[in-house]
Amino acid sequence: MRRNIAGADFTGANFAGAFLHGTNFQKANLTGANLSDAYLPDANFTDANLSGANLSSAKLYGATLTGADLTNANLRDASLWEATLTGARLWEADLTNATVTRAILVGATLSYANLTDADFTDASLRDASIDNANLTRTWFTYANLQNAFLGASQVFRGTNFAHANLTGATFGFQDLRGVNFSNANLTNALVAEDLRGANLTGANLTSASLSGSDLRDANLTNAILTGATFTGATFTGATFTGATFTGATFTGANLDGVIGYKP
Repeated sequence: MRRNIAGADFTGANFAGAFLHGTNFQKANLTGANLSDAYLPDANFTDANLSGANLSSAKLYGATLTGADLTNANLRDASLWEATLTGARLWEADLTNATVTRAILVGATLSYANLTDADFTDASLRDASIDNANLTRTWFTYANLQNAFLGASQVFRGTNFAHANLTGATFGFQDLRGVNFSNANLTNALVAEDLRGANLTGANLTSASLSGSDLRDANLTNAILTGATFTGATFTGATFTGATFTGATFTGANLDGVIGYKP
C-alpha cells in the first residue's frame, strides 16, 4: 500500500533503510532527514524540502523530485535511474558516484555540486545550470545538455561528453584539457579557452565559437567545423584528418605543425 504523507513535517526524521516505495512526500519538509539506504522507487517528492538530507545509497528509481530543494543534500551512491528532477535545486549537493542515467533534470540547478564519478548517461539536462561544479570523471555520454550553462571555475578531469548534445551550451573560460567530446554536437556552443589534448574526434562544432582557444595537440579527426570561429586560436600539433572546414574562420590562428589541415 502506498503511503500519502504529503505536506508533513519530517525535519530531522530517520528513515534510514526504510521501505517507502511509491510514498507521496509532495511538499513535505524533510530538512536534514536521514533517508540513507531507503527504498524509494516511484516516490513523489514534488516541491519537497530535502535540504541537508542524507540520501546516500537511496534507491530512487523513477522517483519524482520536480521542484524539490536538495541544497547540500548527500546523494552519494544514490540510484536516480529515470528519476524526474525538473527544476530541482541541487546547490552544493554531493552526487559522488550517483547513478543518474536516463533521468530528467531539465532546468535543474547543480551549482557547486560534486558530481565526481556520477553517471548521467542518456540523461536530459537541457537548460540546466552546472556552474562551479566538480565534474571529475563525470559521464555525460549521450546526454542532452542543450543550452546548459557549464561556465565558471569548473573542475573537468576525465569528463566524458561522448555523443552528448551540447547545442548552444556555454562552457565559458574553462580548462577542458583531455576532456572527451568525441561525436558530441557542439553546434552554436561557446567553448572554453583551454582544450589542450581534448578528444573532439567526430564532434560537430558547426558555428561554435572557440576564438582564442588553446587546442594544442587536440584531436579533431573527422570533426565538423562548418562555420566555426577559431580567430586567434592555437592549434600547434593538433590533428584535423578528415575534418570539414567549410566556412570556418581561422583568422590569426596558429596552425604550426598541424596534421591533416586542408582548408
